[in-house]
Amino acid sequence: MQLSLVVEKCHGRMKLKERGAMKGSVLTTFFTVLFLIASSVANADEVLISAAASTRDVVMRLGELYHKRHPEIEFAYNFGASGGIARQIEKGAPAQVYISANPQWMDKLIEGGYIDPATLIHFAKNALVVIGSKEKEVESLEDLVAFDLIAIGNPDSVPAGRYAKEALIRAGIYEALMEKGAIVMSMDVRQALVYAESGEVGAAFVYSTDVLLAKNTKVLLVVDGRLYPKIQYPAGLTMEGVRSQGANGFLNYLKTEEAKSTISSFGFSLEE
Repeated sequence: MQLSLVVEKCHGRMKLKERGAMKGSVLTTFFTVLFLIASSVANADEVLISAAASTRDVVMRLGELYHKRHPEIEFAYNFGASGGIARQIEKGAPAQVYISANPQWMDKLIEGGYIDPATLIHFAKNALVVIGSKEKEVESLEDLVAFDLIAIGNPDSVPAGRYAKEALIRAGIYEALMEKGAIVMSMDVRQALVYAESGEVGAAFVYSTDVLLAKNTKVLLVVDGRLYPKIQYPAGLTMEGVRSQGANGFLNYLKTEEAKSTISSFGFSLEE
C-alpha cells in the first residue's frame, strides 16, 4: 500500500512531514503518530485541514490570512492524494476540514457519515494540462505515444490521475502507453510535477495551477476539457469539524471575497 502524507502545524512550533510506502506494523505506527498529532491540535483554537496536494499553497495562504484576522486560531495541515486522505478519515484519522480534488471522494465520505453534507461548499475549479521539457512540442494527446515515460497520478487515489487516464482512454492511446510501459504512477499530482521538473519523465499530467511552480518545464498541451469530467474541488467539515468553532469559522471564511480573491490568485477558477 502506498500512502502520501504531509502534516504541518503552522504558526506554532510543531512540524512533521512523512512520505513513503508503509505496510503492516509501520502503518499502525503511522496512524498512532497521526492521532498523537491530533491530540495536540484538537482544542477549540486549532484546526486540522486535510486537503488535496494540489491545494497546498493556496490552503496554507488562506490559513495565514485567517490567522492574521483570528490570531487565537492555529492550523495543522495534511496534504496528499484526495483518495488517500479520504481513506485515512474512514479509518479514523483526525481531520476537521476536508478539501478534495474530486467530488467522488467527498460523496464517499458523506455516504459513510464522515462529512456533514450541510457544510458542503464549492472551493474551486481546475483544468488539466501536460507539461514537459521546454525543447519539446506537442500538438495533440496522440503525440504522447512517442514519449518514453509519462507521469500521471495513480488513478486509484489521485483525481488528477483519474482525469488523465480518462482523457488518454478517450484519445484512444491509454492501452498503447500501458503496453509499452510508458505510464509512471505518482503518489499525488505534485510528485508527477517533480518527475517532469527533474527530467525523470518526458511529460506529466498536472493541473494548470501546478504550472505556477514549474521552473524547468513548460505547458506542452492544454487537455481538451471534453475528454475528462469537470475538475471540481468541494470542501466540507467532518463530524469532528462540525463541533469545532475554529473549523466552522474557517469554512465560512472561504466564502468571503478576500478568500475567493486569494484562491483566484493561485490560478484556480471559482466557476461552478
